[in-house]
Parts: sequence; C-alpha cells; structure tokens
Amino acid sequence: MKGVLMGVLDPHELVTALGDWGNIAEVEPCSLRIRVQVKDPHKVDEQAIRNLNPLAVVQSGSYVQIVTGPDADVTAKRMRDAWESSNPEALKE
Repeated sequence: MKGVLMGVLDPHELVTALGDWGNIAEVEPCSLRIRVQVKDPHKVDEQAIRNLNPLAVVQSGSYVQIVTGPDADVTAKRMRDAWESSNPEALKE
C-alpha cells in the first residue's frame, strides 16, 4: 500500500506532501492524529496526503491534522527522527 511503512504512514512521503521540511514549523502527536503547523498552507498538497491513506485529513489555516489512528505517536516520532538525521543543526535551535 502506497504511503505505508511497517503499519504507519511513510514519514518522508508525508513531509513531501506537507511542502518539505522548510515548510514545517512543528510536528506534534495528539491522541490518534498528528498535528502539523506549516509556514505556508498553500504549499500543502492535501490530495497527496490523502493518497497516503490516513483515516482523515483536516486543514485549517496553518494547521494540518492527519488522523492516523493509534500509530500517530510512531509516525510523528519517525518524522522527527528523519528531520534530526537530515538536519543536525535543527537540534541547536
């Protein structure tokens, strides 16, 4: 299934659909969803996120909520881990 990596959404495909790392201000797991604050909502490709097969996607202003179910924490952690491994300077901010 496209967009799924070991039972969770593929973090790299998700980041690309959100407009890439430069567009992401914050990633936070919230119960059964991932709440992402983006810098430019126009860069978000909501259809690409939907193509990754989450349970739901809600975009309101600069916030995108991706309902993934009980694996939200795992997906958010993988997004943060990918960010830290590709952007070590971000850890100093």
